[in-house]
Amino acid sequence: MHGPAPAWRPMAVSDLTAVMTIQESVHSLLPEREVVFAERLALFPEGAWMLTDAEERLGYAIAYPYAADFVPKIDAVIGALPEPATNLYIHDVALLPVARGRGAGRVIVERLFDVARSAAMTSATLVSVYDSAPFWSAMGFVEISPSPAISATIAGYGGARFMRRQV
Repeated sequence: MHGPAPAWRPMAVSDLTAVMTIQESVHSLLPEREVVFAERLALFPEGAWMLTDAEERLGYAIAYPYAADFVPKIDAVIGALPEPATNLYIHDVALLPVARGRGAGRVIVERLFDVARSAAMTSATLVSVYDSAPFWSAMGFVEISPSPAISATIAGYGGARFMRRQV
């Protein structure tokens, strides 16, 4: 990386091409269409972030209000956000390998907690994939036994764990 240290900024529609490129690199086994990311950005822009340095986009984060006891299906549009919104669902925090190990993940998760608190949400949930559970545990998330509906939704994710934290 060249230039200044990477920093998080709000995501813009013009970032969606880069989001797709990052997703293809980081989540090649769990692909989602651009329409899914565009919808989440439109529904809850305060939960959509890009990690950039002076020259390139290095990661993204997507979070939005969602029921605490449900998980949206991968690659599915959700249509609308729940009312009232009491839980923040962290859909994805994806960093290219060059951006990892420098604290960017911790920074954006703390920012997402601030977003949740400012919207009077009391919890955050996520599905940990690959080997990311230790990171999420360090951020205060605990694995919880998923409902049958959540288990069915995440069955194909490979080593997925449903996790929750109070915010």
